Formats: sequence, C-alpha cells, structure tokens
Amino acid sequence: MRKVTYLKGPRLLGVALLIYLAGATSAEAEWLDEIVFRGDFPFKASRARELTGLHPGEAFDADAAQAAAERLMEACRRRYYPMATVEWTVLFEEQGHARLIFDVDPGPEGRLKELQFDGNAALSSGQLASAVTTRPRPGFRNWLTGRDALMVEHLAEDRERLLQLYRELGHTEVEIGPAEVEYVDALDGFRIIWPILHEGPVYTVGYIRFRGDALPATETLRAIIALDTGAPYAPLRVEAARQRLQDYFYYRGHAFAEIDLAVELLEEQQRADLTFQIAAGTRPRLQEISIIGNRVTAARVIQREIPVSRGGVFDAAALEWAQQSLSSLPLFEQVELTKIGSAEAEVFDLVVTVEERRTGRAEAGFSYGEVEGSAFLINVVERNLALRPPFRGQALEANLGLTAGSRILRLETGLRNPRVGTTFWSVDGNIFYEDNQFLSDDYDQRSHGGRLLVGHPIGRTQRLSTGYMTTRYTLYNPATFLTEEGGTLDADVHLTSWVATWSMDRVDQSFRPTRGIRSRATTALGSRHLGGDTDVIQAVADLGLYFNPYREHVVILRGGIESADAYGQTDEVPLMLRLFLGGSRNLRGFAYRTVSPQNELGRLVGGESAWWGTLEYLYPLFTRMDVAFYFDIGDVSDQPFSLAGDGPVSNSGVGFLVRADNFPIRFDIATPLNTLDGDQENKVGRTRISFSVGYLF
Repeated sequence: MRKVTYLKGPRLLGVALLIYLAGATSAEAEWLDEIVFRGDFPFKASRARELTGLHPGEAFDADAAQAAAERLMEACRRRYYPMATVEWTVLFEEQGHARLIFDVDPGPEGRLKELQFDGNAALSSGQLASAVTTRPRPGFRNWLTGRDALMVEHLAEDRERLLQLYRELGHTEVEIGPAEVEYVDALDGFRIIWPILHEGPVYTVGYIRFRGDALPATETLRAIIALDTGAPYAPLRVEAARQRLQDYFYYRGHAFAEIDLAVELLEEQQRADLTFQIAAGTRPRLQEISIIGNRVTAARVIQREIPVSRGGVFDAAALEWAQQSLSSLPLFEQVELTKIGSAEAEVFDLVVTVEERRTGRAEAGFSYGEVEGSAFLINVVERNLALRPPFRGQALEANLGLTAGSRILRLETGLRNPRVGTTFWSVDGNIFYEDNQFLSDDYDQRSHGGRLLVGHPIGRTQRLSTGYMTTRYTLYNPATFLTEEGGTLDADVHLTSWVATWSMDRVDQSFRPTRGIRSRATTALGSRHLGGDTDVIQAVADLGLYFNPYREHVVILRGGIESADAYGQTDEVPLMLRLFLGGSRNLRGFAYRTVSPQNELGRLVGGESAWWGTLEYLYPLFTRMDVAFYFDIGDVSDQPFSLAGDGPVSNSGVGFLVRADNFPIRFDIATPLNTLDGDQENKVGRTRISFSVGYLF
C-alpha cells in the first residue's frame, strides 16, 4: 500500500509531501473507491462532495484532487473561516484501488473587524485604507452578497495597490511587508495590520530631454507628454507619457515608431531626469493584405471591412476601425490585425487572422405566458449565407421561425444583406403570416405581409433605413358590440406604407448596457396610392438613457411615444392599428393591452396616441442576476398626436433578471398605483406577476 499526502494552506501552498510506505508508482490507472471527509467542515458532507466534483469509480488524478482541495478551502473561507487549511491524502490499495481523504482545519470563525497600518507617516491610514479592497464591510448588503468574507488570497493584490499608491505620489523606494492577519478575541473577529517598512523620500521630475532626428518643437512634445518639471515622479505616469508620445507618431502614419525612455534617479537631489529617445521612422505604404483562417468566409467579405487600399499611407485610425468592424461581425470568434515591416522600410504588409465561428443555429423550445398561452418554437438562423453553391461565405443573414401554440401561430422568414458589394448600403426583406388569438378578448386577428428596406449608417452610431411595407389584417370571431350598428369594426384592412427609420446606439455594451443612449424613431406613411386600401400616418419614437452611478449598478430612464392618424379617404384609424398599453413591455402592473379609451359600452377600443415612461434601478444581486426597482407611467389618448388621455396611470414594482446573453429571463411583480375610471381589469393594490424573455429597449 502507498500513501500520498498533500498539504494545502496559506503557508504551505504548492508544497507536496510524498510518503511512500510500500510499493512503487503504478503505470496503470488507480480508481477511486471512496472519498472521505474529516475535520470540522462548515457545511454538510453532501455539499463537500459537490464542491470536489469527484466521484467514486473514476480514475484518480492528483491535479483534480488538488483543485478539489482548493475549492473546499475557498468555500470554507467564504463561510467566514479565512485561515482554513485543507490536506488531502490518497491511500493506494491493492489492484489499483485508491481511497481519497480530505482533512480540514477551519481555524477561527469571524469577519474582518479592524484594519491597521503601522509605520506610515507621509500618507494617512484613511488614504491607505481607500486603496485596498480587503477591509471591514459591515451591513446587510455586504452580508447578502458575501462581500464581507475575508479572503486572504486577495491580500497580495492589495499590497500591490498600496505600493502603487505610494509610487504615484513619488515614493519610489517604498517598502511594504506582507499583511499580518490575526484573530482578536476582544473584536470577535480578525484584524489586518499592514507594516509600512519604509516610505522613502519623494522624488520629483527633473530634466526632460528629447533626442532624435527631425522632431517637432520641444514645446509641442512637452504638451504631448503632459509632464512638468517638479511634479512627483510616478513610474506609471511617466510610462503613460511615453505611450502618448508613441501614439502621437503612430497616428501620424509612423507605423513602427520607437520611443525609448531612460530614467536617471539622483538620490541626493531626490530627482528623476527623463530622456525620451525618439525614432519616428518612415510613413510606409501598404504593399499587401494577407488573410488567414477564413475557411468559409469569402476574402472579399473581410477585405471590404478594411478601409485601407494597397499603396495607401499607413492609417492607424482606419486599421482600428477595421478591427472593430470585423470583430462586430457575427462571423468570427476572434480577429487580429498584424502589421509587418520596420521603421526604415517604405512599405508594410498587413496580415488579417480570423477564427471563424459557427454562423448557423437551429433552436427548438417550448414557452408559456399568461397572455400568450403555451407554444412550440422553432428558429433557424444562418448569418453567412450565399445564394449559390456552396451556399455559405457571402455574409448574408437568413432566418426562418415558427411559433405554434394554443393561441398563436406565426411563420416568418427573412433575408438581409448587411453590405451590398463594397458599399455600406444594406437590404433587408421578410415575409410573415400570423394567426393571433390573444391580442383581445373581443376579437381574433390574422395578418400576413412583408417588407423591403434599404439602410445606410450615419457615422458609427447612427443608421437611416427606408422602404416599403405591406400588411393585410383580417379580424374574425368578433364580439357582438363590434358588429352592431355604429360599431367600429373594419374586418379587413390592407395597409401599404412607405417607412423611414432613424436609430442611434451609443451604449457601452449590447446586452445590459450600463451607460449611454439608445434612440429610435419611425414614420410610416400608409397610402392607397401604394397599393393598399387605408390612409394612415403612424409615428413611433423610443428613447433609453443609461447611467452608471456605482460599479455594475444602473439607473435607466426609458420611454416611448406613438401615434396613428387617419387621413384622405380613411375616416378613422382601423381597430387593428389602434394603440393600447399594458404588459411587460411598458406598464408592468397592468394586464396586457388593457390601458385604453373605452366606448359607451365600457369596451376597450384603443387610442390614436400613447406614451409611457420608466424609471428603473438595476442592482446586481449575484454574478448573473439583477434585482430591479422601477416605476412605470403611461397614458393612451383617443386623439392623434396628443399626450392628454384619461390618465395617466402608473405602477411600481420589483423584478428579477437572469443575465443570460442572448436569452435573458425576467420575472416582475408590479402593483398599480392609480388606474382609469371604470377599469374592471386592473385595480389599485392588486399585484400582477409577469414573465418575459429578452432585453427591453
């Protein structure tokens, strides 16, 4: 029998003690017969087994055992045992069987209660405490998120932060010892003491010299580096100054400019003299573009995203744009642009290396909603389609979707060309059929139609699209009041429109933006002269503002306004084009499409104008989950282009958002604060629960 022991703890990290009692290491795999836990684990054995990720019957692996010990130790520390150590031992029995034992010494339990600094004079303890992340964190919020647990492995990073703080203030020779962690009975918790061994003098910037041929004026160079003689000498600031100088030449076409920095520390004068040696080099011209890794995607699809032609002078901004443009395409996992040349060469080569991703996706699933009922979903997407063999590689985007359920049947297919040839024009077309039985309790609706739009970007964040849309609506199973004399039913409507849409997207990230602005405005002119039978002007505008007050916290201001107005030979807006509010997209405390003007019979007939707004605070509860607190307000008017209805109505609520990219799930609980007179569906104080998938605009 052989025995192997591994000790794991703060002072024995990475130290292995191998004790061979008998036998030699077998060339054959040993199998785990049993996993044993000993010691005072601060959680149940079932949780310990789950944390290890190991199971009897699998082959023993020392690296897996080590990783399991580390997970166990981290779990102990997150349970407020910061000095916990874990030891694993494996006993190799006869015939290749092994017994794995985990022993834990949890040490004292407690939270960090006190943070001290010893030996600091130039900087106050408050200044130093603000630089570290491991410090006392009282309060319910920190307890709920686990941020009050003392994780001693973070202390090495804190030491670097303290050193950096001193160096930024000119204390180049600072020395800081490792943190001392001790349990203090009087505190009923832990104390950390940081020994500041030597602060050292403050060095200042002395002479600043520039060396090189054909340089700009010294005043220009000094303005670029933004360093003044007499300022504290901070290595990171000086390196940033060198980088600004390199960027100056790089963005002026010197692709291979080299800026060397020499620092001379004069101890007696407590001064740092700086010498920047500048070799700007030539402004080379592009000789060749090579593309590597495109097994499916046509080379021209990649080349058209690079706004630099052969023979053109090196343009750093253009290559950055190409990097961003290629990376934003749904075709590639990774994109890398590499320039090949030298400071003396008159030409350079550009190598574009791409790693393609799967662009086709087929999804099937099942959904259920309080309004929509149950439904089966199929969605097929291809984002690198070609219209001729081998039918892939031309970056065309196609989709085919089917939703079939108890109250909905929808079939849709579309094709989009994001760039026509080498231009920035796009073409987007789709056709659809829908049979919808949840829009209203008073009627069901069938519709089918299509659209053809062309678009063009305006700068990097805006886009303008325009084109033709046609939709034929048919109402069936109408309520009696809709067909009575004087009713508003127009059972068949054919709407053909010329549409123009402007959009702007200036947010920091597509999913769950934390700062920036999103806006969209659409105007549709429906006319009989375009082939339909209805004259209607429709206008929609949406706006979203995102603010980031603290870390991943987000304040969101979001709203929209919409209107429809009949003109020409159409006397009034048809029922299927009228406007309603309520549901997960706007007023979450109100039932779907139940905020609307009423007729004499108290029936909801929709309006011709609607507006809504939301103030929301997103609070990161866990790594992939947010809790949201919000207030919604809105109103619907029976007059076109009007903000004055019978409301407004409003609600407040709380929501929970699971942050799954491309498929976020949201659960909301909201309560109306005020409702419209005669509203039989929504009552003040009545809680409404809603469920939605996808990000709100």
